[in-house]
Amino acid sequence: MAEQRHVLTRDSPWMRARVLLDREVVSRETVAGALEHRLFGPEVDRGRFQRGCDYAADAGLAAVVCRPEHVSIAARRLLGSSTATVTTLGFHDTTRLQDPADLAAEALELVAAGASEVALVVAPGLDRQGCLHLVQEQVEAVVDAVAPAGGKVRVMLNTTDTSKEQMTECTALVGGLGPSLVQGGSFRGDRATFSQIEAMRHCLPDRVLLKWTQPLRSVEMMLVSMALGVDRFNGDIPALLESAKRSTRIAPLKLPVHGVDF
Repeated sequence: MAEQRHVLTRDSPWMRARVLLDREVVSRETVAGALEHRLFGPEVDRGRFQRGCDYAADAGLAAVVCRPEHVSIAARRLLGSSTATVTTLGFHDTTRLQDPADLAAEALELVAAGASEVALVVAPGLDRQGCLHLVQEQVEAVVDAVAPAGGKVRVMLNTTDTSKEQMTECTALVGGLGPSLVQGGSFRGDRATFSQIEAMRHCLPDRVLLKWTQPLRSVEMMLVSMALGVDRFNGDIPALLESAKRSTRIAPLKLPVHGVDF
């Protein structure tokens, strides 16, 4: 008996459903509004920083991420735009063991200087339960300090040398402490996997945004990540916006459907 093969054609019920399925259209403005401009590198001098802020505001980017000493400049350049000023607490301290009270005091100073949002970097793989206890105290102290002044807090999880269990446990913990955004990824540049992204999104309340550290390589990867629940991205912003512009000339950008398109 000849082997029967199941061939999917456009007339197959599954294919008809796939074609007819509504997919959310993503505009170039939506792409821009999900990108954050990283302007904290040592190569960014004052002139380059000011030009970067102006570009971010004109392009409608989500945020400028800058060094603490540049917060007041960013706040002035971005005034009246939808682009947020974001900076990192303990910028020059890589131990991740800062005293919660010191972090809270620094956060208040930065919000007073014009920061819309302050970021706290944590490393879940440092010391298991002892680390998680410190992380909780740090996040609570910073949130309690800046919330009355209208400041927001994001928590950046450095997932280097972190197991999936540690990552999800820490994500679930900090997600319930009042941050506006949780960011995950390795600072060594390791590529993210879809399973890591899905695990973090699953642990977070819907109101908490998710960002992945590693820069995007294409608009197509951005759309897939959006479909998995990622809200904010790094990447080559001019190239990504130009790619989105070219793509929309041919056909609308659409979010793929998880489980159907990928």
